[in-house]
Amino acid sequence: MIKVAVCDDDELQRKEAVAMLEQFASSCRLDVCVTAFGSPEEFLADGNPKRFDVVFMDIEFDGKPEGIDAVRRTNELAPNCQVIYLTNYLQYSVDVYRTDHVWFVLKNQLKERLPEVLEKFERIEETRRQFFVVSTRENGLAKIPCKDILYLERQTRISRIVCRTAEYEASDKLSVLMEKLPQSIFAFCHSSFIVNMPSIVELHDFEVVLDNGEHLPISRRYAKPFRQRYFEWADQWTV
Repeated sequence: MIKVAVCDDDELQRKEAVAMLEQFASSCRLDVCVTAFGSPEEFLADGNPKRFDVVFMDIEFDGKPEGIDAVRRTNELAPNCQVIYLTNYLQYSVDVYRTDHVWFVLKNQLKERLPEVLEKFERIEETRRQFFVVSTRENGLAKIPCKDILYLERQTRISRIVCRTAEYEASDKLSVLMEKLPQSIFAFCHSSFIVNMPSIVELHDFEVVLDNGEHLPISRRYAKPFRQRYFEWADQWTV
């Protein structure tokens, strides 16, 4: 069962979104349970985000972008809960990129976008099930969820695998490690760096900023092919 939350302070729009989701799920024979909330506080209460696979979050509550703050909290409490911003306002399309979310959908486009949203939800879930198995320098094996990897860095004769909550060292060169990684989400941005593209929140001419605040360089040699790879990846998630 896919557990879905809808958070919107406009009762009519909230009910319409719930009805669309339930109707779409029924037509596709999907096992979906939808729960509605009238405020971010109600959604966040008692650890609610951990109960859900995906949340459709409005941005503006009482004239303020409180939905963005609620998503930041959701990212902390339930990192596996996928977030879809559902709004009437394009003006927030830049602000939301400081949070971990997968789509930004205008409310009047929800019905036509739902098949695409579902497809991307399934694609993300498949990525989360991928693991990277590497021989560490301590002569052991580490099974690392690919979603947890931020980047890999080559330092002299050591390859660092930097994850969100841990770090590993391997002797293999980055070119060897790259062959074991999902080519759809990892790319060289520099001869000494492989980056997990979903962890990027800002792309500049010669550096990327990751969602943990770290900056990685983009070398001139890799700039063009890396940007091409990144935009090809990003295009899959654009709604």
